[in-house]
Amino acid sequence: MNLTPFLPRTKDMQIRVACYSIMSYVEERELVYSRSLNVKRYIREPVCLSQCFQFFNTCRIPGVPFDDLKTYSKEESQHIVIAHNCQLFKIHIVDQSGKVISPTQLLYQLQQVVALSGKDETPPYHERVGMLTAQDRDTW
Repeated sequence: MNLTPFLPRTKDMQIRVACYSIMSYVEERELVYSRSLNVKRYIREPVCLSQCFQFFNTCRIPGVPFDDLKTYSKEESQHIVIAHNCQLFKIHIVDQSGKVISPTQLLYQLQQVVALSGKDETPPYHERVGMLTAQDRDTW
């Protein structure tokens, strides 16, 4: 997705756009959990925001015969997963004191992901897992 069609398409600019997009997501997450989110309206009627909590920290866990949907608490989920060059990287968005990291810290981590995804060896602080294939689910 190209959010800024008029900016130069350099690798550095792509990383910066990704950083600001992620920070917007994280800020929205904080608004939801602090219950500071403005009431949304649809045709003048207020919309129930109770499902906003499920938008964040929710994943689908494969199962037989059906998948399970799991929503984690804010305390349980303090990271995001970045896919780059067919590798997945775990990036913490909350520091050890419980505060959201700064855009500068996130930008540095994203730059590290780009640098590491082209190498064979990955430092232990980034867990590397293979991407799932396009084959039938039962195969993988």
